[in-house]
Amino acid sequence: MSSRFRKIVDSIAEFDEVIAARWREDDASVFLEVRTGDGRSQVVMIQLIASQDEPPVVHIMSEIGPARESLYEEMLLRNLHLRYARIALVDGPGDRSFAVVFAQPFADLDEVAFTRAFGEVAFMADGIERETFGEDRT
Repeated sequence: MSSRFRKIVDSIAEFDEVIAARWREDDASVFLEVRTGDGRSQVVMIQLIASQDEPPVVHIMSEIGPARESLYEEMLLRNLHLRYARIALVDGPGDRSFAVVFAQPFADLDEVAFTRAFGEVAFMADGIERETFGEDRT
């Protein structure tokens, strides 16, 4: 794992809004619970994905709710309003879920851009979750 990646994520984890940070054993991914207001919070996963053939990529994701077919069009239209992230389908232990996701080569991200992307994923995911599902699914 990159020491620069760990340094940036540790600085994000120090924000007042971050309630908890839990690193996986491989130190290549972390789950942060972020206070988003009105007693709500959102869990965000940040991961550094490295392969032998490609440069490392930062992947940030937060699930927002079950992927109901009736919501597909609405979720696609919401993508137009997201600056850094996008809404995607992710496979979970049961069914598919919608998630706000961000991915970019790590070398292309400075600390400010990384932090902005993290903030958008956390707060947009919470807002979409609240508007669409009406509950906090932390």
